[in-house]
This record gives sequence, structure tokens and C-alpha cells, in this order.
Amino acid sequence: MVTSLSPATQSAAAQYVAEHLRALGRSATPVEQMVLDTIQNSAPAELGHRPTERTESARSRQVAPREGFADVMQRWRTAEVAVMDWLNARGWDLKDVSKQNLGYDLVGVDNTGIAVMLEVKKVDRPDARFSMTNNEMGAIEAEPGQYLLAIVIGDGRYARLMLLDPKDRALPRERVCRAWEWQFTAWAEYGHFVDG
Repeated sequence: MVTSLSPATQSAAAQYVAEHLRALGRSATPVEQMVLDTIQNSAPAELGHRPTERTESARSRQVAPREGFADVMQRWRTAEVAVMDWLNARGWDLKDVSKQNLGYDLVGVDNTGIAVMLEVKKVDRPDARFSMTNNEMGAIEAEPGQYLLAIVIGDGRYARLMLLDPKDRALPRERVCRAWEWQFTAWAEYGHFVDG
């Protein structure tokens, strides 16, 4: 049945299955692997085909207030831009300062007018570790206002956004000697998903 589908549909099906597996953090079942193998063998030129990425000009980055975070995440190259645009469409007023090495990626006010700084982290699944640099950890204590972690979980249509307060002392973390950074563990139970 898979081989009777058009190459474009096969490519979309392969992308859907791969994103689904990555979001769940598991390997393919024998049936899923058979579908992926069949598609790869019948239409290898189509695999990996993605729509041309949109340019990130201010005019083209319009986000509808009811648009899901996963929809926004699929359009943009970087998690920082996706988080900023999605939250701004919900009443926040954030700007991207990620290139300035301030210890956070986004700065502005939340939808209640409170000053916020957001450090954006991207992970594949809720049980994955992520790291923070000393610069980022220093900004948590030094900067006035609410410092939040915006955790982007997953890719494509399965991407979700979680906000997390890194000042929460109950939040498990370890100091790891690679370049002395902080790693957060079991963090998913301390944040809340931001659903529009």
C-alpha cells in the first residue's frame, strides 16, 4: 500500500513517523520500520524534502493568537525565534538578545506586564538533560525581574513549550565539570506547559 502513494505523500509519511518516534523517544516498531524502509527504497530522492524555509523578516513572522506552538516551531530555524513569536502573539512583548551574550536569549515583559528574561533550551524529550553556562546561571541571580527557562521539547508538529523557574530550589540540578555548567534533571515536573 505504501508504494501506491505519491512520492510527496510517502515523504510526508516518513517525516511524520520519524517526528513521532523522536517526540516519544523510542525506536520504530517492526511495522513502522517496514513503512520507513519501503518509503526509503521506493522514493529515496523525495526523502528529506522539506518546504523551502521562510525568511525571518519581521513582516513574515506573524503568528495567529490561536496558532499552536508546534505550528510556529515548524516554520522557524531557531527555537528562540519560535518562542519569541509564539509568546508575543499571546500578549508578551519580547525581543531577541541572544547574540549579546547576556546570559539569556529573550528579554521584555510577560502578558501581565512583569519584566522577564528567558533562556531558551531545546531538548528532544522531557527526560533529556540540558545544560546552563556559568554566565546563564549568574544572570539568574544578578538580573532584576523574572528569569525563566523556556524549554522547547521535540521537533516539528510535536514540539511543545514549557516554562520553568530555575530559582526553584526543589528543582534537581548537578554541577558537572566539563566547562563547569549546570545541568537540570527531572525538570519536567516543575514547569507548566504553555497552551494557547
